[in-house]
Amino acid sequence: MDGNFIYNVEYHKKGKPNGKRSLEVLADDYEEVLWTHLLKQLCEKVHGDDFLFGYLKNEDVVCNNTNNIIAQYTVTFRDEIDTIYIIDMEVIGERNID
Repeated sequence: MDGNFIYNVEYHKKGKPNGKRSLEVLADDYEEVLWTHLLKQLCEKVHGDDFLFGYLKNEDVVCNNTNNIIAQYTVTFRDEIDTIYIIDMEVIGERNID
């Protein structure tokens, strides 16, 4: 899927900021970045498969801060020991559509 904006996405496990990972995503909004691109990838890391909706509920994805340029979310994968990720997103450009 191609979106209209370029997002820089950085994420790490809570309490482990030195383990930060990043990627660039084309999307139309923060929700598309999360639910279409990033959460399936994180779900596969945590649970070994990308069956996202079997593991995450809407209340497990919390928006901490958002505006037109940046957003921060906390995502909790519930299990015997919860795995919590902090996700920072920033709009870094607009895709040229000719």
